[in-house]
Amino acid sequence: MISLIKRRVVIDTNVFVSGVVFGGIPDNVLKLLKRSDVELLMSDLLAEEILTQLIQFHVSSLTYAMVAHEIRVRAHRLIPRITPHQSRDPKDDMLLALCMAGSADYLITGDKDLLVLRKFEKTHIITPKQFLKIMRS
Repeated sequence: MISLIKRRVVIDTNVFVSGVVFGGIPDNVLKLLKRSDVELLMSDLLAEEILTQLIQFHVSSLTYAMVAHEIRVRAHRLIPRITPHQSRDPKDDMLLALCMAGSADYLITGDKDLLVLRKFEKTHIITPKQFLKIMRS
């Protein structure tokens, strides 16, 4: 069932790449991006990181092109102006900056350095499995 509430989400690179390369629960999260009640938030830096990782996993040029197209078409592009320093891993701060810039409802990740925060401002930091459960309820 599609909700009237639009959920604004940031998906961590590892979840995004795992969904494309390996399938499973992360892929089920990516499939939800086609729904009208889910809005993907993306920065140029995150998009570049995702696409670079896909190259490192040697995905086919067709898969790469499809993912790049989906990011271009479906994602709401933002330019974060402020980078908070909240995560145990400074490389994760760019995700928190994107959450802040886009008023994200959820940051979907498997990264323990982020999950330990549980919440950042108004953004709930959850696993792919938790997000699927929320979307099914």
